[in-house]
Amino acid sequence: MKPDPERADELEREFRKGFIGIFKRVWPQLAHIVCLTSSTFAVHVDKLLENYARGCQFYSVVYGATEALIALNQNPYQRPELYTLVPNWAFIEFIPIENSEEDQPATFFADQVEIGKEYELAVTTINGLYRFRFGDVVKVVTFMNQAPVMELRYRIGQLLNVRGEKTSEISILTVISKAAKEWTDVKLKDYCCAESVLKSERDGSDLSAPYYILFVELEDDSPNPKLSEKQKELIDVYLRDESYPYESFRRKDAIGPIEVHTVAQNTFAEFRHYILNNSGASGNQLKIPRALRRHDYLEFMLGKIL
Repeated sequence: MKPDPERADELEREFRKGFIGIFKRVWPQLAHIVCLTSSTFAVHVDKLLENYARGCQFYSVVYGATEALIALNQNPYQRPELYTLVPNWAFIEFIPIENSEEDQPATFFADQVEIGKEYELAVTTINGLYRFRFGDVVKVVTFMNQAPVMELRYRIGQLLNVRGEKTSEISILTVISKAAKEWTDVKLKDYCCAESVLKSERDGSDLSAPYYILFVELEDDSPNPKLSEKQKELIDVYLRDESYPYESFRRKDAIGPIEVHTVAQNTFAEFRHYILNNSGASGNQLKIPRALRRHDYLEFMLGKIL
């Protein structure tokens, strides 16, 4: 590449104006941004739209996994994103979600699934991967001819479940996003959760009423460094509205109120490095877990509480 002083001056002028909407200002012909936008990635898309990517369109082209590409998004700007199964990319079997805890559950083919129901997916690929359950759960919304059109819901390992209530990561995201809209003096940056069972295994504490633990990182420019007690209570209120099983157990005091902690700035950036250094994950495949399952991950977060 050769130096371009004229372009450098142009960029410097735009940077001096601030970085809200910077993408469209430095690339005025930018049509859309291709990236993952569904499920819990939505929180990051919303942040980009508020700041650097204001005025841009985001497009999640395909639904895929490390193992195979699975489905195509035919409507770029629809929310939530819907993906149409492409049968010749991989062979997909559908496990009814109520049977997902079985070791050898019955499966359905693409033309046998029902609209409105949720299924865990199993994939078989041309390269020899056979009936692999990679943990994704989808909801069948409609059909295009005989191909199911699906909404990505959550991952099996990311459910919060202390009394059989099975609260999905989508429900948690919905609740946090709703509560964050009422936080006038703070802005949400990132979050993750854990079950109190993991904490009790660490310190031997009593769990007569297990509960969820939520770790929240706020934006650098938030006027207040921590959430207030009222802001924390709002999360539990909305979670009770979102999930009937959770509300039922809360009403009977079988589940305690969610415990909310604000963590220090850059906690999640440091957490990403920690996972890379202490697991077999690769940088381009790593997804920050929304539900913590490892004791060392919980220890990391507890050490970052303000």
